[in-house]
Amino acid sequence: MEHAPAEYPRLPGRDEIAPRGTGPSRRRLFALAGVAALVAALNPRVGLAAEETISARKALDGARSGDLTLVDVRSPQEWRKSGLPQGAEAVTIHGAEGLPGFVAAIRERLGGRRDQPIAVICATGARSTAASRALRAAGFTQVLNVREGFFGNRADGPGWLRSGLPTEPCRTC
Repeated sequence: MEHAPAEYPRLPGRDEIAPRGTGPSRRRLFALAGVAALVAALNPRVGLAAEETISARKALDGARSGDLTLVDVRSPQEWRKSGLPQGAEAVTIHGAEGLPGFVAAIRERLGGRRDQPIAVICATGARSTAASRALRAAGFTQVLNVREGFFGNRADGPGWLRSGLPTEPCRTC
């Protein structure tokens, strides 16, 4: 069995047990696992196979043609500050009822139909990912995520504004 150089501490092997108090506690391991699960749930890169995305430009085209409902899930403060994507419905996920309230509001706006194409957008893609997952979990079958968002992000694209797409003021803010 080879030994690690003295400057690198050797970790216990499969058949060895670390002395009590030298490793992370069980409580700490569970906390770290919980944080990892939360990060994975909020990370737009997790679960790509189940998620369908759409570019900001295609979302605009779909909203203009009436082929899909474009929903901006940002907060009312954000809508007031930067406006909404043209043709978007303002339905926040930041209401008192959170994501369940958001899903209920979408269900109401679509008359209960869960087979209507919906595209969701937020600032940079994280909240639209959470919103699209909540809609799919509630039985909506045609949910698209404008993952590049309103302001863009390095991984997914320039976003609505940098693409020069039209905006409009929020009429309900």
